[in-house]
Amino acid sequence: MNRVSQLLLTITLVTMSSCGDSTQPTEHNTEQTSIAVPLSKTAADEIASAEVVVTGPDISLTRQALIVSGREISGTIPRVEPGPSRTFTMNAYDATGVLIYSGGTTVDIAEGESAQVSITLRRVEPTIAPERVFHELPDDTDMELMRVPAGEFTRGSGDHPDPIQVVYVSEFYMGKLEVTFAQAASWLHSRGNNEYPAGEFEGQNIGEFSLTNANNILDAEGLKLPELAEHPAFEVSWMGANEYCRWAGLRLPTEAEWEKAARGTDKRVFPWGARLDSSRANYRIIMEKTTTVVGSYPEGRSPYGVLDMSGNVSEWVADWHVDGAYFTSSLSDPQGPPADFGNAAKVVRGGHYNSAPGELTTYDRKSAYFKNSYKELGFRCARD
Repeated sequence: MNRVSQLLLTITLVTMSSCGDSTQPTEHNTEQTSIAVPLSKTAADEIASAEVVVTGPDISLTRQALIVSGREISGTIPRVEPGPSRTFTMNAYDATGVLIYSGGTTVDIAEGESAQVSITLRRVEPTIAPERVFHELPDDTDMELMRVPAGEFTRGSGDHPDPIQVVYVSEFYMGKLEVTFAQAASWLHSRGNNEYPAGEFEGQNIGEFSLTNANNILDAEGLKLPELAEHPAFEVSWMGANEYCRWAGLRLPTEAEWEKAARGTDKRVFPWGARLDSSRANYRIIMEKTTTVVGSYPEGRSPYGVLDMSGNVSEWVADWHVDGAYFTSSLSDPQGPPADFGNAAKVVRGGHYNSAPGELTTYDRKSAYFKNSYKELGFRCARD
């Protein structure tokens, strides 16, 4: 069996009273089960939280959080009813909430007796092995895309006005990196100009306007500041981002796709896990005060291997922004509400280099006027 390492643990189940002398067995209706698990130093350094799950015929599932302190996992679970085929499973998680060890065993427990339960905890291999493809661009370069498999995930935080929802998203591919200035310069050069043609967009005459206001960095002649070539392209309007993706044979991701690519199926608060970590993203505490080269924080990758989804620059997505839109959206491949040119705002996701920690979460939502461009706002592409 392939494994990185394993822990051989013995869990001693001892009946004890819920009141009075805790060392003396009492009647079954007051008993609990005490668990004490010694840890090796390596395991103690890795494990931040743990739980035990008990199942078996004719008993209710019991899931109990345990205490990790020093070099021991300990805790108490409700008394396990005696009987055959009682299965004990222990799961241990790292500081970001990712499952790293798991193991289990099944025992028969006779009436009135204690039981010795030996569990081998094996390191859990990632359930998602990031898969990538290379999409050829019109300028004969490639863009790396990461596969996000079809399935449900939980989106939202429950903060007003948007509820928590379980949403199904079909398989798609997300750009591993944000679009860079070098890529944007190649696109503008192929156009020969920086203006959006006059005419209608989704039934509205929006007239001509600049696709990007980063004119001190790039224009139709190319990149003016080569040192920013591999930084994310900012000051690109939503229309500019949309036009770039179309030129590339791609599209902007929907809001639901963006969130699934960022948080996976285990409800991650940040793309890397449950806890804020200043080594995994470029945001206000880092004091960079500007963008960094895309992919500079590889430890901040999402479950699907997508980088920079928190920090560096925030990102345009395809959806129009309307408060409370989740309440009326489809729960299967939601596309966002219809265009609202009275509001004319598009959804913006992900924190940027000057964001506070709370703005780095996978579910944080903002909006921006679709014809404007901002120094903190860039984009990435996706495809079916």
